[in-house]
Amino acid sequence: YSFTTRMFSGRIVVLTTYCIGLIIISSYSASFLSYLMARVFKPPFKNFRELLNDGTYPLGVQANSAELDNFKNSPNKLMNEIYNKLIHPSINTLPQSSLEGLNRVCAWRKYSWMIAEINAFSYNKQLSCKLFPVSEAFIPGFASMAIKKNSPYK
Repeated sequence: YSFTTRMFSGRIVVLTTYCIGLIIISSYSASFLSYLMARVFKPPFKNFRELLNDGTYPLGVQANSAELDNFKNSPNKLMNEIYNKLIHPSINTLPQSSLEGLNRVCAWRKYSWMIAEINAFSYNKQLSCKLFPVSEAFIPGFASMAIKKNSPYK
């Protein structure tokens, strides 16, 4: 025994040093494991241009839907390119419902599906995967309501 460990104050110093070392090592280990295990998801594309440039994700839309018509008949050249390269090759196998399309997103390794964000998240409990919105890839929508001339609700 050394002089330090025989004295009560020496024992306190050794015990305190040991506890602080243990705390430092365990917090470092936890931080390091967290860094290794927690991956930040980076989407493969952020908008329609990047989706088209990637070219490996077919774009699904509901068969006979307004979204399909938007891509097919759009005056926008980018939308036409997306239709011709990403939608048209699988035109005969387009899903008949939104749920079917979202299930394809979960089942297939690379598949993108065009749906309004609010509608997509209403299916969350029925899906086997988590959805990730591509917020810069959208088609602006407009809504209007017809009312009678001179209506008080104008």
